[in-house]
Amino acid sequence: KYFKMLNDVSGSETEQFYTFCKTYINKMNISGVNMGLTSPPYFNREMYSTDPGQSCVKYGSSYENWSNGFLRPTIENISKLLRKDGVFYMNIANINSGSKALPLESDTVKYGEDCDLECKDVLKMLMSTMTGNNKNKKTGGKPTNNVDIRINGEIKGQKFEPIFIMKKKG
Repeated sequence: KYFKMLNDVSGSETEQFYTFCKTYINKMNISGVNMGLTSPPYFNREMYSTDPGQSCVKYGSSYENWSNGFLRPTIENISKLLRKDGVFYMNIANINSGSKALPLESDTVKYGEDCDLECKDVLKMLMSTMTGNNKNKKTGGKPTNNVDIRINGEIKGQKFEPIFIMKKKG
């Protein structure tokens, strides 16, 4: 059985989203979902519109407000929808905002742990460009998330974004 999301369902951080999903899970007579997957907006770096529902508009200009109002509740909702031993994949990377580095990665892991999720692994999704352009002195001006790979016999630096694999504790 399948269901589709309707346009009028609120964002993933809301109680309305959780209730909508839980209602359909109950109608299918299952205890939860096996997998959750998301790549949320990176605070104010990926602003898709100026709509009031856009997470950085809705939760203000402070990272702390966005992190506590959007990121944490999104992870909580997905964790509550997962079955025991379900797996949650989250593609998210740290970004720079002005001169300040924002800890989206460590906050994701911490919020997951707070919600009974254990980070089991981190995949490296290779990118041609990277949201946040996190260059730093420690890597010789390369992006913070950089890995050397062999392309046609030549070693080149390649940007990546992490995908956190978190498993619901059973």
